Amino acid sequence: MGGMKVKGEEFLWRVNYLYQATNKVAETYPSLARHYGYVLTTISEKTPAKLDFTIKRSICKKCHLHLIPGVNAMHRLQRRKFMRGRPTQVITCTNCKSTKKLPTHRPG
Repeated sequence: MGGMKVKGEEFLWRVNYLYQATNKVAETYPSLARHYGYVLTTISEKTPAKLDFTIKRSICKKCHLHLIPGVNAMHRLQRRKFMRGRPTQVITCTNCKSTKKLPTHRPG
């Protein structure tokens, strides 16, 4: 008499394992981390369950490498052109030079 089955439970186990594996090997074996990231995104595309936004933001869409600030990614804030705009967080992958622009929110 096991517990209740969650929809996509196996998916969550695989994604969790692959995400932890990419995090561990990203510095020492970038090609292996890229492969794990590719498998992670492929699994998420083939299942109805969606990836968490924190996982999506930490994997490069172009080369599938796990983005670690100071190791293989550069994080910076970019000011908006108009006066009251909030700054945008720009994440640049140092491996393939692709960028992600993420909105920032004011605290409170």
